[in-house]
Amino acid sequence: MQLLVNDQQEITSYAIFGGLVGGIDYAGPIPDTFMVNFQSGRYLFQQNLIVVNPDYVVPRMPIAPTNPTTEQQLILQQATDMIKLKQMVMLQASQIKNLSKERIK
Repeated sequence: MQLLVNDQQEITSYAIFGGLVGGIDYAGPIPDTFMVNFQSGRYLFQQNLIVVNPDYVVPRMPIAPTNPTTEQQLILQQATDMIKLKQMVMLQASQIKNLSKERIK
């Protein structure tokens, strides 16, 4: 196995097969939860052993806004206005066409 370790001795990546550029060869014991729960920084490489990082904090996922932002509302309003304008132009073109046909008769 090869491990990638950052300056804080946190294991940022690992490879069971093949190698990693700048990887450290490791043949020691592997915690039972290492492969199942691996996340960058969750484990440390200390004294040539893989150990759980006691300071690890699970990254919080950003919460997506439930309502559209002001910018999104403005874009939606512009799109709605454009659709209305296109419908109006199409209606006027149809009316002009009908008037032209009546005039020719």
